[in-house]
Amino acid sequence: MNQPNRYLLNPYYLGDSVMLEPIARISGRIIICETPQLFMHHDDVDAVDNLPANWSKADMIDMGSVLGGFNLTDLYSHANIMPALEAPELFLSRTERTRSENRRNGGLRVGVAPRSRHAFKEYPHFGLLVKWLLKEGHPVYNFDLTEKVEGAVNVVGLPIRDLMTWLASMDLLVSNDTGLAHIASALGVRTYVVGGEHCHGLYGVYDRTTVLVSSTGRFGQLSAEEVLVTTGLKRPAKLVKLLKRVVDIIVTRRALGDILLCYPVLKWLSAKYGIVLSTDEWLYRFMAKQEFLVSAVAYDRPHRYVAQKAAINLEETVDFIPVADRKHRTLLFQERISRQLDEEVELDHEYRWVYDNRIERFGLPDEYIVLAPKSKSSLREWNRERELAEKFPLTRFVLLHSEALEGFSGLDNVTDLSGKTNIDDLFAVCNGSVGGIVPDSGIMHIMGVLNRPTVAVFGNVIPPENRVSGYPRVMGLRTEVKIEKFDYGLYRQQPYCWHQCCYDGLTAVCSGTNHFRWCTQQVTPETAMEVLDGIR
Repeated sequence: MNQPNRYLLNPYYLGDSVMLEPIARISGRIIICETPQLFMHHDDVDAVDNLPANWSKADMIDMGSVLGGFNLTDLYSHANIMPALEAPELFLSRTERTRSENRRNGGLRVGVAPRSRHAFKEYPHFGLLVKWLLKEGHPVYNFDLTEKVEGAVNVVGLPIRDLMTWLASMDLLVSNDTGLAHIASALGVRTYVVGGEHCHGLYGVYDRTTVLVSSTGRFGQLSAEEVLVTTGLKRPAKLVKLLKRVVDIIVTRRALGDILLCYPVLKWLSAKYGIVLSTDEWLYRFMAKQEFLVSAVAYDRPHRYVAQKAAINLEETVDFIPVADRKHRTLLFQERISRQLDEEVELDHEYRWVYDNRIERFGLPDEYIVLAPKSKSSLREWNRERELAEKFPLTRFVLLHSEALEGFSGLDNVTDLSGKTNIDDLFAVCNGSVGGIVPDSGIMHIMGVLNRPTVAVFGNVIPPENRVSGYPRVMGLRTEVKIEKFDYGLYRQQPYCWHQCCYDGLTAVCSGTNHFRWCTQQVTPETAMEVLDGIR
């Protein structure tokens, strides 16, 4: 390859490299980029991935300074080229074209590119689009660069030339503003880009590419049915049912237990509204898989969903409210949402989740009881789990927690999975158990929605029925020792620990940095096992 008069440097992304093609073609300049394979079999453009040692840096034009300008005109001007704008073009070899054509099977092939390197570019309703397309029998090809989509043909982790042959075989691609949209457009694929107003300057030059932006100019406000109708995938006459699935409400609640307590309310809402759940980072991907939700997002990234008609934050619905624990949390959520929507919210009383998976890789016994000693608040904990395992050596136990636990070594009848499981594993391990003995915690609620026999150890202040009454096979267990008085003022200040509010002379017993609550300690291992045997 001869040294050109000038050459173009793009140190950034796929789409930016594609956009340099017409400049290189017109000027004869060489492109330096991360993916020179894009331009293989191109008669008029050459590309390399590094600047050859014998080429002068003085002849290099760094296009990175203008690639953020969202306009091909700016690129032409920066390269000192001022012809009429031309669309970027990419080419396949004869073998690649044959391979691409052989993939066509007569049906409409729809590709989706739901991810971008930049989260703010991601259209929030791709999950709904894919569900509808699959339901209608359209083969869907997922061009996400990292994650697979259940039910779709996942074109993930391929070399760039193989990826190009797959894109070329699509009848239609629906994409975010991303490099895959530029590649498909440059290959002549009918492409719809769901993006902001700036995308007109990036994609307007392609003959077969359409930019979809809502009337407000904010692409997140473009509903799923509008995309389907515009792309011709759905006729307007069939919109009524789908209108219910637009993102109408974003619900915020972070703790796992409270999310599961809110489950009956969300199930009812989902029949009428499109619901997005904003929750903790470690939970949102798991929750996004649930069919009754449009999607779920991480708590610190709710800006991806700007289309909601109502935003309901349940964070303060029950926290620090003295009367909260005198009523079931599910009912509190029901009342909170009813007030905000100004309509009567009914409950879907089907609490059970159908969860058929069972973990095989951990080598668990056929029958085992779940122990989960920890809770979000250490002041809810029982702390007699090791004693339980020692007193029942013939019973097999599985120990669960998000982090590794100490104090359980030397017990042959305990399989320690603490610190070894993710949220999917927790559901699967709990689902495969014959029962559980746990404190008031997120795992207690997992056992409840999975309808597994469970003993939940409580203290004196919270009535267990206010936490577990929706779970027919969870038994709340606490000592019969009664607290004589209860100070709601102190309860407001310390809602997770009630020893300060207790006037029965036991305050000194419960005080201290590492104290165990006296009232939970009164529940013996023998009692817990006897109650569990009774509900199994």
